[in-house]
Amino acid sequence: MNKKLIVIYLFLSLLFGDCKNTKKISTDVKLQNSDTTTSVKLQNSELIPFQKENKWGFCLPVPQTGNNDKKIIIECRFDEVHSFKEKLAAVNLNNKWGYIDSAGKDVIPFKYDYAEDFSEGLASVNIGGFSKGKWGFINKEGKEIIPFKYDEPSEFHEGFAGVHLNNKEGFIDSTGKQVTPFKYFNVFNFKEGLARVNIGIVFNGRGHENYGKWGFVNKEGKEIISLIYDEAQDFDDGLALVKLNNKFGYINKKGKDVIPIKYERASLFFEGLALLELNNKYGFVDKSGKEIIPFKYDFADDFNKIKAGFAVVKLNYRVGYIDKNGKEYWWNEK
Repeated sequence: MNKKLIVIYLFLSLLFGDCKNTKKISTDVKLQNSDTTTSVKLQNSELIPFQKENKWGFCLPVPQTGNNDKKIIIECRFDEVHSFKEKLAAVNLNNKWGYIDSAGKDVIPFKYDYAEDFSEGLASVNIGGFSKGKWGFINKEGKEIIPFKYDEPSEFHEGFAGVHLNNKEGFIDSTGKQVTPFKYFNVFNFKEGLARVNIGIVFNGRGHENYGKWGFVNKEGKEIISLIYDEAQDFDDGLALVKLNNKFGYINKKGKDVIPIKYERASLFFEGLALLELNNKYGFVDKSGKEIIPFKYDFADDFNKIKAGFAVVKLNYRVGYIDKNGKEYWWNEK
């Protein structure tokens, strides 16, 4: 990170206490030490992985009371574990994977060389190992739903999963039916009914990879948005961030430019606004492309990075933050 930007973040604790025309804003961030747990963003009743003497089990989350005693629910007898997903957890015992329920009962036999988490009622499992083995999908009763023939899988999202076969990728549905040809270099999960896909790969003279062109397919497997973009992100609230000829903008699900592809840099939307760079200055637009905060800042960060409703900015050597109406609060300025 640029040294000047590092300095900006060093000022942040002061920004929220000493800026003109504002009361002190508390971020109320609390970090908890969890040396033997691997879970974050827990729900109160969620079991979390717990390690004891090189074996893994599950315990309840540590209460927010200062009491660090962990109540072990499933004994530490496994070699590896995943977190619970859809009420089952993939666990490894004696170099084989299976699944247990929240009572610790073995519900799917320990016979797989690897196992992924359940998603939409199906989980990908491997027989034969990573290098020579194949992947298929089972349901929560352990029944093979999709045959073991794929080289690499992804989770099901919106009823479809990306899979890798013979060095190419494509999509299948939850019955195993092929939805798209296996012709893509990369496919990503469906979101809002569309999935971004990539075709072609180019190596430049320095050995770096250029991942061809990006577009979007629908759930019938049709390339609904042509593969013309140098980069693309998933759709979110009807818009997708794309890059074309070294410029950034946003398109809708018909492939129409909603926010012109003319910006030098662009971020995703946070709190309804996207941070963009135009002519070496930063500003913010809404989802219609309307300029909400003018392009005048030498540096800016996304809204909600430090505190909801505020974004850090820099202008002519002054560092401060703005609210969503563009009102400025400068650090240490009387």
